[in-house]
Amino acid sequence: MRKPGLAPGFPGLRLSPRATGYLGRLSLCRQRPALRPKRRPVIQDPAGPTPGAFPEQELPLTIQIREATPDDAALILGFIIELAIYEKAEHEVLASVADIQASLFAADSPARGLICSIDDQPVGYAVYFLSYSTWLGRKGMYLEDLYISPTQRGAGAGKRLLGHLARLAWDSGCGRLEWSVLDWNQPAIQFYQSVGALPQNEWVRYRLAGQALQALADCAPESIGLVR
Repeated sequence: MRKPGLAPGFPGLRLSPRATGYLGRLSLCRQRPALRPKRRPVIQDPAGPTPGAFPEQELPLTIQIREATPDDAALILGFIIELAIYEKAEHEVLASVADIQASLFAADSPARGLICSIDDQPVGYAVYFLSYSTWLGRKGMYLEDLYISPTQRGAGAGKRLLGHLARLAWDSGCGRLEWSVLDWNQPAIQFYQSVGALPQNEWVRYRLAGQALQALADCAPESIGLVR
């Protein structure tokens, strides 16, 4: 039997008669034990643990560079359009997949293509051809395009691709490797300068295209042969 006026579980603590009458409806006694946090279920992957799940660690990326093939024509055109969008000139891209297949991969094509991949996933490309320097008396290499998708930059793919081209140029006896860059493309300019490339500020590039090219050609007599 509980003595009137004593709180259950608290010996010596007296309650007023009014509070005693509410004991049937109030729970004033012991403190509830703290709830333990629920543990998330661990789902086992039958194929093994997920790489990098725990503990967290970065796995090394594998960068591959290979020669482009006619089957890469659609992939290359996709990269060309990406590059044109980045350079704010998408409207100037007139090439089709058939054009890429017929020109870049023709038997007499002066140009060559490379595909750059990270862990077997294509992330960029390069197109180059041989040029000639009268001052050096040697052939050179001109880089028409070098492009890595923006979402894949920072892994070293661009530097690896440019280094591969430098190796091709050097091993082929080229005296120089040249390319052009837009004057507002500061990330690209800084990258090129970081590998030792120097701007040719004293030179201005000119171009004849479309109707201007045809008009000047029409002023000349018939050519003695096609350019190979």
